[in-house]
Amino acid sequence: MKELSQLLTEQQIAKVRAPLQDSYWLPNISFKSHAFFELEAKKLFSRTWMSIGFSFEAEYPGDAHPVTVLGNVPLVMVRDEAGALRVFHNVCPHDCSKAVFGDAKGLSRIVGQYHGWVWNLDGTLRNATLFDGTKGPHTLPDRDANLKEVRSCVWNNTVFVNLSGEACPFADYIAPVEDLYSDIDLSDLKPGRTKEGDQVFVERAIIESNWKSVYENFAINVYHEGFVHEGYKAAPNVPRVTDDGEKTYEEIDDRGYQGLRFTGAEADLAYGLARSPMLPMKDGGVPNKHTIMSLYPNTNISVAPNNMLITVLTPQAPDRTAYDSMMLLPSDVAHQSKFAKQREYLLTVDWAIARDEDGAVLKTVQAGRHSPAFDQHFIVPFWGAMCHSFCNRILDDLERSDP
Repeated sequence: MKELSQLLTEQQIAKVRAPLQDSYWLPNISFKSHAFFELEAKKLFSRTWMSIGFSFEAEYPGDAHPVTVLGNVPLVMVRDEAGALRVFHNVCPHDCSKAVFGDAKGLSRIVGQYHGWVWNLDGTLRNATLFDGTKGPHTLPDRDANLKEVRSCVWNNTVFVNLSGEACPFADYIAPVEDLYSDIDLSDLKPGRTKEGDQVFVERAIIESNWKSVYENFAINVYHEGFVHEGYKAAPNVPRVTDDGEKTYEEIDDRGYQGLRFTGAEADLAYGLARSPMLPMKDGGVPNKHTIMSLYPNTNISVAPNNMLITVLTPQAPDRTAYDSMMLLPSDVAHQSKFAKQREYLLTVDWAIARDEDGAVLKTVQAGRHSPAFDQHFIVPFWGAMCHSFCNRILDDLERSDP
């Protein structure tokens, strides 16, 4: 595997490291190179916390949900007998086949389809079937034959993993998010269900662009709002500057949690919020702040006065990112039929339209990375402080030495 010094020149790195006024984005190769993508997988994503999906995709004991991350790493979420969600590398220690081929419900055990090995739901080997030609059971205590568990944590129905086991405690990682919303009673929030109320609604899409472009576009690129989104162009407060060139929003850049915050009234002017009950505040008050935020490296966690939107951005290839969103609502709003119209608007109209508009533009951005006209694109200082921070955080991770 190539190191950063083999992929970027000192001059390219220096342009990213320069003070904001003179800084540049990472060069085009970092958005289109498979070698750079592999380096990010090893040194960035594997060594921090990253989101991989939602806990309700394996909701009950015996449920299993396979996922593939970083292009080719197979994992599987499994709900064990005690109701705990576990994440394993989805590979048999013996034959290298997937242990779980597809979504499953109500399993009492995991059975490999290639050679029939059997594991308990906690990943321990139950029987290496016919290991010596006899029925057994064969538990192979002298072999490394259990499924390999991945360090994981569930936060507000979102599953995070740390593949290397080297990351900080999850409580430290999620602290900037919890600090920002410390006045909201997050324990009362539930995933919004479909119109019929029978299942959680997840909005899924594929964006044909590099994960860094998708991350940057979602929250820290405030510049684009009034140009890309038809619904925002008529808003009196978009672009988010006064006639004198003063920003009308608060920039937040705290320990990898980045984005913008403004009042609920300002959000209503720009986006037209659906009328539904507000999020519960610990002091019994009414929320009046709206945030659009991204948690490094691949999770969007944004809060409106009446919902929390969580989006998992899964890098699949240098030019392909999966986009899976779910919305947390007050528990009575999340499933009751009388709020079905509000849920439908929030889940399938509001964010989905903006996502599709962004996706279309980001596809052209990815195409532009192949142009020889510019090797590296400069950051606009007025709008780009968070982008500058993001690029430098990536370099920090990629320059770290192997343990």
